[in-house]
Amino acid sequence: MERPDKWTVLKHKNPEGEEHIRIYATWAGGYLSGDGWQMSSGIVKAHQGDNGYVCTTMSGNEYFCRYRSYGIAGVHNMGVLTNLYERFKNKGHTLTGVGKYEGEQRIKDKFVGAAESP
Repeated sequence: MERPDKWTVLKHKNPEGEEHIRIYATWAGGYLSGDGWQMSSGIVKAHQGDNGYVCTTMSGNEYFCRYRSYGIAGVHNMGVLTNLYERFKNKGHTLTGVGKYEGEQRIKDKFVGAAESP
């Protein structure tokens, strides 16, 4: 299970008009390592725990997204996301970041029940 330092929700619309909700997970680097990031495939289901959301994606990966960690860790990861926006646009896709309230609501739309916090 992925446990990002910070996370945000992205809306992805492909050229056929299908919309998927994705997690952009980021980790802050340190002295010996750089910042890290990962963009999930579409969220297919989610559960609410005591400290965050557990989201399962189309590829079967799980992300534990803590309630108080919405955002992007590190300036480098912000630059990566800006580059991703352009790359998706150039291929006829739309990738859009959403605010915390809408992001959490999009996850709640995928709820299938309650789960224990990891």
